[in-house]
Amino acid sequence: MKIAVPYQKSYAVPKSCCICVKENASIPFKVQSNDIHTTVSKTHVSMTFMKCQSCVDELKAFNRSARSKATPAMLIGGAIGLLVGLGIGFAMFQASDGDTSGDIVNNLIGPLLACGAVPALLLAGVGALIARGSWQRKLDPASQKKLVDLASPVRLALSAEQGFFGGIKSGILRLNFANDSYGVLFSQLNTGVLESIYCSKCGKEVLELPPSLGSRSWAGSVCGECNKLFCRECLPIKLKSMPCPDCGKPTKLAGQAELVKAGIISINKTA
Repeated sequence: MKIAVPYQKSYAVPKSCCICVKENASIPFKVQSNDIHTTVSKTHVSMTFMKCQSCVDELKAFNRSARSKATPAMLIGGAIGLLVGLGIGFAMFQASDGDTSGDIVNNLIGPLLACGAVPALLLAGVGALIARGSWQRKLDPASQKKLVDLASPVRLALSAEQGFFGGIKSGILRLNFANDSYGVLFSQLNTGVLESIYCSKCGKEVLELPPSLGSRSWAGSVCGECNKLFCRECLPIKLKSMPCPDCGKPTKLAGQAELVKAGIISINKTA
């Protein structure tokens, strides 16, 4: 869910977890927007949300799994890089007619290890990145979305107009929330305006349809039992009562009233 609020110095932040909306969240999660450069200063918005311990532990479990897959590739890449570096270093030493009659550590082994360290570290990092990317691509779509939501539950984007004296005259802060319910809470506290909502299954934006009789609607279906919104790719609309892919209960077309009832949007704070 993407919420737009007027730019201001501070905002009211819900005390619940920004990932699962559980109460008693106690772990800070700081987010910063992009910088807005003016003739006299640089402005950005920093906000601190809260995470609960269970969500933090779940993200740690994902990271442990990723590291277990990345470690062998990192070691292999590092070993290959070390051998390549040593080979290059030894070839350079021979080409320079280096003298090893003195201190062999200073004249040969030290420079060779220095030559090998750079490609070893470089290829170790490349191997780890490739392995982590491969691991993440093999996750099912729900797990991929969960990982993104855990790592980046809130994203900020600031756009502002420069004033006459070089400061910020006015602006809009856009907040992208992984959890719609949390986005609704923030919107209610800060007079937010709903700009976009996303599919609960794949995370893609659910497009808003042209308004009809003054009511808003979106190209998707909503389950009142699970309180989830599905785009037409994840739940193609063939009948008005298509079953929910999670609980099997009938869904309804994603109209404003249905989304409000499911707690996905707030009717008072979406213009």
